[in-house]
Amino acid sequence: MSEDNFAPVSKQSLNRTIFDILTSNSMTSIFSNSAWQPPTDVWETEKEIKVLVELAGISQKEIKLSLENTKLVINGIRKENEVHEIKTQVHQIEIGYGYFERVIDLSIRINKKQISANYQNGFLEILIKKPENRTTTQKSKEIKISVEN
Repeated sequence: MSEDNFAPVSKQSLNRTIFDILTSNSMTSIFSNSAWQPPTDVWETEKEIKVLVELAGISQKEIKLSLENTKLVINGIRKENEVHEIKTQVHQIEIGYGYFERVIDLSIRINKKQISANYQNGFLEILIKKPENRTTTQKSKEIKISVEN
C-alpha cells in the first residue's frame, strides 16, 4: 500500500471550504483598501433605511461614519489583540484586524439632519430617514455616533 499525500475529504467538508472561500471578506477586500470588511445588513421601508454593522471589539472612538453624496461611508480600525503579538503557535484566526471600510450606496441623496447612529454591544445601528423631497443635495459630512451603556 502506497502512502497517500492527501487525506480523504468528505463532500460536506469540500462544500464548506468552497462556501467559506466564496463568502469570506478576503474576496471583497481584494477590491478595496480594507484589510477586512465587517458584516453589514441594510434594509429599507417606505420611510427609512436601516444599516446594522457588526463591529465587536472596536472602540466607538475608532469608528468614523460619513455621508458623501449618496454614499454612506463607515471606516475605522480594529486593533490587533495583544495575545497575537506574543510568539505563540496559532491554531486559527478568523477575526479581521486593521483598517476597514464599508461604502453603501443609498441611491438617494440624504439630508444630514435625518441620520442617527447608535453603537451598542458591538453593533453600529444607523437610521436614515428618507427625505420627502428627493432632490436634497448634500456635501460630505461626518456623522456623530452615540454610545449607550
